[in-house]
Amino acid sequence: MRRAARPFFRPPGRSAIPDRPIDVASYQASAQAALMMIESLTLALIDHRVLSREAVVDAVEMVIEAKRGLNEEGENSEIAEKAIGLLSTLANSLAAASFRQHDLDDSGGAAN
Repeated sequence: MRRAARPFFRPPGRSAIPDRPIDVASYQASAQAALMMIESLTLALIDHRVLSREAVVDAVEMVIEAKRGLNEEGENSEIAEKAIGLLSTLANSLAAASFRQHDLDDSGGAAN
């Protein structure tokens, strides 16, 4: 009988030992790495004309609004406000990023 594969990635800070404390720094490092990867991949998608800058910024702004809505429904407000701040920074960064000029149309979006 074949055994189920073990997950490749164990959530950061999760210990196989039940009484071992959670490593908060691992959660923070994972969150930082994830945000950096998302920004990098998003910039690459825009740069290679897969997505327009406007579409990506709109998508991030929709996430911001969803996060605000969850915050109003009682989600941890301190964490939600920090997340909204990070998402706003990401949206601003994407809106202000410069891309290869030959790949862009006059409006600054991806050329079709």
